[in-house]
Amino acid sequence: GTGLGLSMAYGIMEENHGKISIKNTGPEGTTILLELPEEQVSNEFHFMSIG
Repeated sequence: GTGLGLSMAYGIMEENHGKISIKNTGPEGTTILLELPEEQVSNEFHFMSIG
């Protein structure tokens, strides 16, 4: 591919305060770990007006 997948994944993880770890495991391949924080449930609602 063009390499855009990793860039997009990084952007998504950054927006959601997550982390990406990439480890080369030699002949076995590559290990990619994606970590996202647990969602904090809130009773607050946010509304957005469009138009």
